[in-house]
Amino acid sequence: MNRLACLLFLAAAAGLGPIQRAVAQTQYQWIGPVGAEADYDAGDLGGGEATNWYNPGPPEAFLQPDSFFDEYGSISNGGIALIDHGISISPADLRIAETAGSTGGLTIRTGGAITVQAEAFGTGTLANGGGGAGTLTLRDDMGAVSVERYTQNAASTLVAQVSGAATFANRITASNAISLDGTLRVERAPDSNFTAAAGNSWTIMQGPAITGSFDAVEVDPNLRGNAGQVFATSRSGGALTVSVEQRLVVQVDRFTGAATLMNPSGHAVNIPLISYTLASPGNGVSGANGRWNSLQDAGVSGWEEANPTAAQLSELNATGTLTITPGQARDLGTPINANAGAPLGTDPVQVADVSFRYQSPTGELVDAVIEPVGRINDLVLVVDPANGLATIQNQSAQSVSFIGYTVSSAAGALNPAFSGFEGASVADWFKANPTTFNLTELNTHSVAAMAPGDEQALGTAWDFNSDDRDLEFQYQTADGVLHAGTVYYGDKAVIAAENADFDSSGTVDGRDFLTWQRGFGLTGQSDKTTGDANGDGNVDAADLTAWTAQFGTSPAAVATVAGVPEPSTALLTVVALTCLARATVRRCMDAD
Repeated sequence: MNRLACLLFLAAAAGLGPIQRAVAQTQYQWIGPVGAEADYDAGDLGGGEATNWYNPGPPEAFLQPDSFFDEYGSISNGGIALIDHGISISPADLRIAETAGSTGGLTIRTGGAITVQAEAFGTGTLANGGGGAGTLTLRDDMGAVSVERYTQNAASTLVAQVSGAATFANRITASNAISLDGTLRVERAPDSNFTAAAGNSWTIMQGPAITGSFDAVEVDPNLRGNAGQVFATSRSGGALTVSVEQRLVVQVDRFTGAATLMNPSGHAVNIPLISYTLASPGNGVSGANGRWNSLQDAGVSGWEEANPTAAQLSELNATGTLTITPGQARDLGTPINANAGAPLGTDPVQVADVSFRYQSPTGELVDAVIEPVGRINDLVLVVDPANGLATIQNQSAQSVSFIGYTVSSAAGALNPAFSGFEGASVADWFKANPTTFNLTELNTHSVAAMAPGDEQALGTAWDFNSDDRDLEFQYQTADGVLHAGTVYYGDKAVIAAENADFDSSGTVDGRDFLTWQRGFGLTGQSDKTTGDANGDGNVDAADLTAWTAQFGTSPAAVATVAGVPEPSTALLTVVALTCLARATVRRCMDAD
């Protein structure tokens, strides 16, 4: 039965008169399952029938939207339409997340092809996001997709899945215009082991003109070959192209302000430079000897410091070039100021404030990748992405005590069989109804006191086969306040034992501060007697941070996860009720 016959049959069944040509667009709603893929043309018997497209009528119809009848499709119910073969019926428009506050998705892969074209009404637009947040996923083995226009709003995401270099033989072709906004996410295609390299590029859309740009470009950590890879977009000639560039990396320690200039290993791109500027107006910088290890200080031929200020440090070479080869690094010292009084949850160095711009011999100015490293000033849930093992680690410079915690996953990516404190036989800790969405433990008699560097393994708490890195970590202190900790996917921090008892009196006190003050700026120290608390050989802001954290204590004492006096019964009730509450998540970080 062809499409017109289907409509005549439906009209007759409904007791309606002859079908009249539409005088406006007719909407067909996607009714496929929420949060799951379903075939775009499921149920098609040859006449455009559909299981997942619906128009309430009259007459009520389950048909694919057809531009011949001025019909458009709206995927706005949270479902995902899948196109993995050729679709013979062309909609007048295809709108993802059309209505306010809605979500929806369209995935095109494995030879999937469709044409979106207008007739009397419509504009032939593939619209990713109208009033809501849409997701259009394109895999590099897709077929030809022809539209008149492609639009994307600020709330929506275009996902490009790649499985090799220079793939996307087919792409979206727009005959009229392409308008961009929102987010581009570049992912490694499922079941692929591809890792990107400098020089790789993919053209995923083509049109006569492209307006707008993406607010953000996100990259799958599994796709990135090293920390210096930058995925840049180009709109030249009406082609939306993603290309991979290799850049220098500056590692910045969140705690100390130490900076290392490096060209990551694992590739073959040498990177030359003739000048650079390290800037951090918010944190501030210092060009003092012992803080900034400039290239001039290191005796590198031709390099000279250039007018250092409290906001930026620069060097240039008027006669030559410094080439940094893969795997090579240069220590720039601790030029970035660290706030020794930063509260829990705020790093002493705000890495987002740091920039490093270098000039190539051709005159091009390039922004290096800034990579945060070192410990995080917070109680941190560290998750190993390779095996799902989780550890609560106090990476801050102060002791943290808590009476309960919850790890949450909106996607249900948790393991209810995790070991936790209870499984490790830590006294008075008990699990509370673990599920794939929430893991909670409560302490019924005492408070867990974690000194800086203390940690507690929780076992396999996360499904490491999942792509859902959506974990949230909250803990409750004895005053009943629920705090948002940090989730970090990667390795645990290596926290060296710090000792700010510089005069070995047994207590960190004011005399030790005076020792640090007198020694500030010294380098190459062999012990702590001049103010080097962390043993890195330098007397700097990081040592003041250690002194502040240890003031009034005896740092030589061995730190363990200790129990302190029992909270009240009423407070334990608060724990049980609120540990599962959703708090604002402070930070979620990824090592990649």
